[in-house]
Amino acid sequence: MTNDKIISIILEKVDYTIDEEIKKLLQSTKVRKEMLKKYGAKAFLDPKELKFPVINPKTGNFDCKLIYAALLRSSVYASKGSSKHPKDYYVGIKAKAIELYKSQGCSKILKINLNQEEIDVLSIGSIFNITESEYDNIIDKTNYIG
Repeated sequence: MTNDKIISIILEKVDYTIDEEIKKLLQSTKVRKEMLKKYGAKAFLDPKELKFPVINPKTGNFDCKLIYAALLRSSVYASKGSSKHPKDYYVGIKAKAIELYKSQGCSKILKINLNQEEIDVLSIGSIFNITESEYDNIIDKTNYIG
């Protein structure tokens, strides 16, 4: 079995997709502004631009799926930058996401089971040596909200 097939099977089993209702809420700038007002700067990894939301707008709690999506997205752009921001911006966002991922216990929440052995979803990349284009594919499957 090829790595692509293995990765595909794993991704089908991992439940880290952001709920549709949360995605819809986060698409609204009005909701994001309300989140900033209600929960403060901690609601976003970039509160100035209301980017990289990490708090569930319905519960007010940190959401590991949102943190994971922010971590993946920032990881990809940390290597190439974007038209709006240089690489360093994304390196900083990635560092914040990793710190939050650890402090919120996301490695315990976003576990996958492979042959009766639980692993943190973040370790998939190192296990299978995932390339940048494969990370893009993973990000597409997370249904990330920018």
